[in-house]
Amino acid sequence: MVNPFRDTIVTDPWEPTNIDVPEINIDAFELCCEALEVVRAEGRTTSVLLYGEAGSGKTHLLARLRTHLRQQAQFHVFVSVRLQSSPHRFWRHIRKCFVESLMRRVNHGRSQLELVFLRRLYMLLAQRSKKKKTTVKELCQFIESLSFEANLSRNLCKALECLVAKRHRLDVIAWLMGDSLPESVLMNLDLAQDNEESDYPEDRSRGLIMELCRLAGPTMPLIFCFDQIEALRRYPGDSDGLFVFGQAMRSLHDETNNVLLISCIQSFFHEELRNAIMDPDYAALAIHKRTLNPLTREESFKLVWARLEGSPDLTGKKSELHLAFKKDLERYVGPSGQTARNVLSRCADLYDSWEKGVPIERGQTKPRQSDEEFLNEEKARREEQAIKDSTLERTDEVVQSALPVLINVMDNKWKEQDRKRPRDVDIVLEGPGVKIGISLCNQKNMTSLAARLRRIRSQFKDSDMDRLLLVRHPQLPISAGAKKVKEYLQDLMEQNVRLINPDIEALAALEALRGLLGDAKSGDLANNGKPVGDGVVRDWLKRQLSGPALDFVDEVLTSHCVIVDDLEIFQDLLELLDQERVIKLNDVAKKTGADFKRLQAAARQHPGQIGYIEGPPPVIFQFIPEGAQVD
Repeated sequence: MVNPFRDTIVTDPWEPTNIDVPEINIDAFELCCEALEVVRAEGRTTSVLLYGEAGSGKTHLLARLRTHLRQQAQFHVFVSVRLQSSPHRFWRHIRKCFVESLMRRVNHGRSQLELVFLRRLYMLLAQRSKKKKTTVKELCQFIESLSFEANLSRNLCKALECLVAKRHRLDVIAWLMGDSLPESVLMNLDLAQDNEESDYPEDRSRGLIMELCRLAGPTMPLIFCFDQIEALRRYPGDSDGLFVFGQAMRSLHDETNNVLLISCIQSFFHEELRNAIMDPDYAALAIHKRTLNPLTREESFKLVWARLEGSPDLTGKKSELHLAFKKDLERYVGPSGQTARNVLSRCADLYDSWEKGVPIERGQTKPRQSDEEFLNEEKARREEQAIKDSTLERTDEVVQSALPVLINVMDNKWKEQDRKRPRDVDIVLEGPGVKIGISLCNQKNMTSLAARLRRIRSQFKDSDMDRLLLVRHPQLPISAGAKKVKEYLQDLMEQNVRLINPDIEALAALEALRGLLGDAKSGDLANNGKPVGDGVVRDWLKRQLSGPALDFVDEVLTSHCVIVDDLEIFQDLLELLDQERVIKLNDVAKKTGADFKRLQAAARQHPGQIGYIEGPPPVIFQFIPEGAQVD
């Protein structure tokens, strides 16, 4: 039989909550509902700050709120944001989470975004036409009027028109999330390219978020739920991420009139958050506050009964089991209470004993596996899942949010420099006597990539960085006609700028470690119900001696070394390609006896002279510039 008390950590409020005890945290739940009514009735944005111990049910409360609102007849938009992000891509992260939530299908197969857009159009139509039925085509004719009324950009209106007309849906979603799209896709969508010279990616993302809030209008409140705020703290003493969070909350509060901001933190973190942000920012995110208290004995009994009641395998045994659990919980919970997670963890162990024939009153909680074993297993599981879920579009977010944190864990002398960074350098790592810049060059749009490389070329010359690395996903080819991209890359290589192509395993390992650290900081990582803290995870990481993520870290920190043998390898590759034109990289390694990794690096670093296909299997070919004379 399935243990009804296992797997109790709720990490996503979109998860269905089939088992719930309304009395638990009822005052906090009612506060959120009352704050939402303020948004509806008074047309002004407000906020709620919730805090409690790890395992007190903060995320579960958000899930209850979402379920409750879905059962109501009134319109709303629910948005979930887990803040495992870099402070330098904060708005881009919110934009991605916002759009992901908007694309959730909630009614008759329509997404939240489609319902928002269609409702706004129908309201506009009702003011101007007496027709009872309207086709999608007729609705789309009102988009220009809506654009003026809600102050929406042409690009957003064009994207929404495609979405409602069910054209190029995946491309529209990618554009809304801020992904780089090839010129041909932008033409199909009739979208103008962003003018990258005039603004920054963070500014563009912030602007689109505000547009989408205006699109919803005064009768469609948006509930933004921010969880895992603790994960914004990259290392002890770091406050930049929290400062950015506070600034963002004030922007959302001051520049909208239809938003409810709900933020969840652990109780111990309240003072640190308060000290890290400005007074007006705190006032904007904490208009209402409420503590989530430990469960009382009576609440614990109700939680256990709800779990037993929801288990179809226990017919005829539920009352007997409940009485036995109550006797144990009388002592365990005590007058000071216990968190819901602790209660469920204890009951899970006692239930396992009962299944083996041991009466609950004599059952014992089983010994936990060591944190080391737990973390090793959890890392392997998350890496496997990250490989399954990997997409090209996640590369920038994973590298920028995980790499500086991991490097600091391995050596706390390294920190990320947050101020005075060149515009197109995403990460500046500052270590003992050296600064390393990293630019994430994963654009699919060759025009955007060329513009970025051109700017980087001058920025590096004028900066105080000692080294500069370009990071590009190995499965993102540079198109044959991208002459300027290849020209700028070659110029940068001559300035000793290096190109790194992390493999999928390295990116998956980075994502897994980022998740472990973020969950640990936020109290969402538990070994058999007991929290595994940030310090435990950091100490465990320091003992890791190998793995794809650490190989990538090593490549970043040591890639400045120019090795004479690498230059010789490059010449050998040119000579070999002059004879064979196309050859598998594995075959090159066999013929030359050179290390495969160094062959791969040498090939990737000279895109204007050696053609490279990731495969599998990896293949190199003789690169012939367009217009060149060949025999």
